[in-house]
Amino acid sequence: MLGLRRISQGRQVQDSVASRAPGRVPFVSIAMTTLVLLLLLWPGDGLHRFEFPGLDKLVHLCLFGGWTFALALDRPRLRTCPPALVVAAAIFGLVTETLQLFVPGRSFDLFDLGVDLAGGAVVAAALVCGARKHRDFGA
Repeated sequence: MLGLRRISQGRQVQDSVASRAPGRVPFVSIAMTTLVLLLLLWPGDGLHRFEFPGLDKLVHLCLFGGWTFALALDRPRLRTCPPALVVAAAIFGLVTETLQLFVPGRSFDLFDLGVDLAGGAVVAAALVCGARKHRDFGA
């Protein structure tokens, strides 16, 4: 919220987003969310089809792994709670799969939802392992 706040010497300064601590605006999460939504909600009729079995699932795994990592970068509190990251990935996956019902050439796929969840879980597990390694070895 924008407003004025008092400083100890009686001066007033404008309280704005720019004056807050860096990292408060989740730029990485916003960018990654936009990318995921663009790719998953693009009409299916306009997509080039590749003859590579499982490519769709690999794309979902990478997109939601990247999205979960971006969320962890922007939200340090979530970084310390891996189950919350997995739940967030599951919710976002459910939202994107549901939205695909309204996009021509797209459909809800329960298997895609499972892979979305797996992408979030892989990143959450990697963050836990990285935190343990950092703590145990003082790296």
